[in-house]
Amino acid sequence: MRRWIWIAFVYFALQALSRVLVSPAPELDEAEQLLWTRHLAWGYGAQPPLYTWLQWAVFQITGPSIAGLALLKNLMLLGTYAALAWAAWPLVGSAAGLVAAAMLWLPQIGWESQRDLTHTVLATACAALALGVFVRLMLRPRPALYLAFGAAVGFGLLAKYNLVILHALLVGTALVSPTLRDRVFSRWTLAAVAVALLVVLPHAAWALQHAAEVTRGTAQKMALDHGDGGFVARLAGVWSAVNAVVSMVALWGLVFGLMVVRPAWRAARAGAAPAQPPQVRRAVLVYFGLLALMLVAMALAGGVTHFKGRWMQPMLFLVPLAGWLLLPAAPPAAAVRRFELATVVLAALLLVGITLRAPLAGWKADPDELNEPVGALAGELRAVAPRVDTLVVSPPRLAAGLRPQFPQARLLLPAEAAAARGVTVYVAAGEDAADEARTLAAQPGARPHEWTLLPLYTRDARQARRYAALVIRRD
Repeated sequence: MRRWIWIAFVYFALQALSRVLVSPAPELDEAEQLLWTRHLAWGYGAQPPLYTWLQWAVFQITGPSIAGLALLKNLMLLGTYAALAWAAWPLVGSAAGLVAAAMLWLPQIGWESQRDLTHTVLATACAALALGVFVRLMLRPRPALYLAFGAAVGFGLLAKYNLVILHALLVGTALVSPTLRDRVFSRWTLAAVAVALLVVLPHAAWALQHAAEVTRGTAQKMALDHGDGGFVARLAGVWSAVNAVVSMVALWGLVFGLMVVRPAWRAARAGAAPAQPPQVRRAVLVYFGLLALMLVAMALAGGVTHFKGRWMQPMLFLVPLAGWLLLPAAPPAAAVRRFELATVVLAALLLVGITLRAPLAGWKADPDELNEPVGALAGELRAVAPRVDTLVVSPPRLAAGLRPQFPQARLLLPAEAAAARGVTVYVAAGEDAADEARTLAAQPGARPHEWTLLPLYTRDARQARRYAALVIRRD
């Protein structure tokens, strides 16, 4: 397993380096963190605060920067792989590292998590850690493990609210299993609940005070049906859940089935012993049976009409481990080596694909967030304002992109413009950038500086973007 941990370390180090070198502009979720980490709070909109707290702590070391964003993201991803390997070790032994590496075959983890996710990445890391503690608690219950599971539950809820479903599925699996049920009915369970409540209570108090803000975001993301769509809309919710699950596990299922499951079946027919005891296989099937029931209930009874892959990720990240535990017999060594090689090749392809995404978007004249020319714009702004005390920027994504370029300046959004002090630069983007800059500065007769800049990696002049800025001293 140690070999796989080192491979994962090198892989995520290269991913972090690639992110820093490819573009100085932030993705959507990265931009969100650059704005939220301007201050600490008990909550941030519809999201719990743990990722932003961690990002704020990293920025105290690195400054607000793309390097700081990439460092935290890839540490969380590395932690997820290490935690799943740790969870798998008591069950599959030396195959634990490969089981964890197989998460790369899940597109939501291998691609999307690296591309532009934050809270979901942390939630998956917390889920893997909770799973590791849970496995050991079920195998050899000890007071310290109960307390650790309670802490994992609490911090998991501070990462993403839907982790409560994973925790419920794990406890439900234990309750359904006669040999595990007594682990739940222990006096130390109350201590675990107390630890979880202690961790989450300050944020819970904030969330109750901002309940409308928190629930509105969740309802929008899950497209809750309040009865207008009728039963057909709720059936569509069931189909959405099925589609989200299939799209996440299909590639892994195909490759794992062909390269590992088929040889394992042949070994079983030849008389090889079962790979796992029946109670382990039963627990895996119970977990996924409960998950299926929960998804159907959320669609039919709860009115959830849309399930995103990122929402399912903290419940499905353990699919590679589940697949290994359900094997009818230990796969032949040759089959394992082929699957190892295929996984390493996939890792290399993912690294290349993530690295080339922004350049290819620019070359195809289809630029996205990473192609925003924030470095060139910052150079133009420094030319007209060598000293910048405050930046007032619209839109918010551009504001986030300029924060790493001016780490010592105070960054304000348009609604906060009244707090501007010192040499203030008002920056706007878009076809009406000049008018927007005048509006931001409340200077309707001013003549702003204007620029037309090409997105990164783009040579097509038709893709040029307009920017404008006013420099004003505020006392």
